[in-house]
Amino acid sequence: MTYLDMLNEFYDFCECNTVSANAQLLFHTLLAINNKCVWEEWFSRTNVSLSGRMGISEKAFIRARNELKQLGLIDFVSSKKRGTCTKYCILYNTKGSTKEVQKKYKGSTKEVQKADINRYKTETKIKKDISDDISKKTRTIFRPPTVQEVKDYCEQRGNSIDAEYFVDFYTSKNWMVGKNKMKDWRACVRTWERNYRQEKPVKQASRNGFHNFEQRDYDFVELEQRLADRHV
Repeated sequence: MTYLDMLNEFYDFCECNTVSANAQLLFHTLLAINNKCVWEEWFSRTNVSLSGRMGISEKAFIRARNELKQLGLIDFVSSKKRGTCTKYCILYNTKGSTKEVQKKYKGSTKEVQKADINRYKTETKIKKDISDDISKKTRTIFRPPTVQEVKDYCEQRGNSIDAEYFVDFYTSKNWMVGKNKMKDWRACVRTWERNYRQEKPVKQASRNGFHNFEQRDYDFVELEQRLADRHV
């Protein structure tokens, strides 16, 4: 049984039994210490060090420790001298896990921890690669819009871009923007919109190239007709 297996079984135990928050914190603390001690059957710590690590008072720590012992999760042997170390033993499935460790790894619990870490890294990398692959495929898939979609978006933004011309223009270019495949047609619409706003004042300013003459609007068809009538 691995460290994670012991944690999972402890969570299952908490679902079926009432375990206070301090008692749960103490069990996690003892389990972490025992992991660093390479899963020794007994290990020693002082009350002050454990309560300080948990961030609770020594009285609250003692109550949590007694609770875990009554639940059959740990055992401890306290010293009569104040300030000395107390010996702890985790009873929760410890015997079964020890047998499994000895059978599979010939008693080397270090190999168990190393195997758990490698397995976790491998599983995490596989999940990340799958997630990145799905995300990458989602980003690269591009569906050309319809004329109506472009028209609706332009109306929503209040611009005067010709939706049909926009679609025909990029259809002729196989929906390429320069040398790259288009990724977001809405972004292209916004670019056209900005360019139109910048070019409009320039075109208006260049309508009359002669600053000394007033700009006039003529009906050139009517003028041509008048000239033709004079020559008749």
